[in-house]
Amino acid sequence: MAHTACKPSQAAAARPRHAYPGLGLNLYHSRSQEPGTYPMGIHQFCYGAATYLLPVRELAMLAVMDLLTDKPEWQRKIYDEAIVDKWRREALAIPDALFFEEIERATGWMGTRDREPPTDSRSLRLLDSDSFDYCVEELRDKAEFTRATGLIPTLDACASVIKSDTAVGPDLKKALREAFCDLIKDQQHDPDYHPSTNDMVQDLVHPSLYPLVFGRTKVILDEVVGVEDAISAWAGKGETIPTPTPAGQSQLGGDASSHINTSVPKECWSTRYQWLPANVAFTPEGGVRFTSYINNLHPLKHVKIYRTIEKLIEASLPAWDACLPQCAIFEPSGPGIHYPRFPYPEDAK
Repeated sequence: MAHTACKPSQAAAARPRHAYPGLGLNLYHSRSQEPGTYPMGIHQFCYGAATYLLPVRELAMLAVMDLLTDKPEWQRKIYDEAIVDKWRREALAIPDALFFEEIERATGWMGTRDREPPTDSRSLRLLDSDSFDYCVEELRDKAEFTRATGLIPTLDACASVIKSDTAVGPDLKKALREAFCDLIKDQQHDPDYHPSTNDMVQDLVHPSLYPLVFGRTKVILDEVVGVEDAISAWAGKGETIPTPTPAGQSQLGGDASSHINTSVPKECWSTRYQWLPANVAFTPEGGVRFTSYINNLHPLKHVKIYRTIEKLIEASLPAWDACLPQCAIFEPSGPGIHYPRFPYPEDAK
């Protein structure tokens, strides 16, 4: 069951209300230059998702602040000098080799795994007492925000992450556990275990199971497939979506003007398969509702799970507001730290 949306009677002459890569847009279309776009970290060339060049000392400080904000009640303890002194000793005892290992692990996806950390002793001792004191002052500023919102900004450098122990309340946690149990029971006779997990991890709603297949899947050009009527009114209808051209050109629904990011590796996309998104819209009350079904989650049998996922998205909105500034071509704006904490050396090239 893999539709994108459309009235069968309007077929090829229609244009999708919302074009998608591979359907009305070039497969390699990039939204990075469009107004109101938010950064995505799908690959290292996503506009707005990368940082400026950061010194390794700053990366070590980010790692330490992330560790400290994992501690229970850190937002209170960060003002206790005795506790801070203990944390200082612990942080300064971390070997530089561990920092370099973490940095290499985090940046290896950008093709830097073959680089060796510097061996010159002058470049070692990444973290000292002064840089730790800087971390303390920054965390004291962030503690006020955390006390007010329950959100914890971390890895804050041009892009950032929000973590929280309270954003998902007990009732929602209970509903999520019930959803897991319902899906496990529903799939007990044919469980889909994740590869290489020794049957310990079960994929309950797997986006790679029954995805869109170019040249086989039927799609509906007019976006009318919703949630409740997805099966009864639209299953099996529409027309087959052709395989995109080698240049990524969509051959169904026209090929609207596209911005192609030529620096993005082509392996980030497939001309054979594509995961199917589920669209979400805001309600007048400020909540969210799914406007299309979730692939591989039955829209009638699991209505309660749809409502639970909507509540989970609603709970995530404040965190997204706190870490996802809209992309800016010139001066960055929005929450978080946008520039390196240290100036570049005068002799830097």
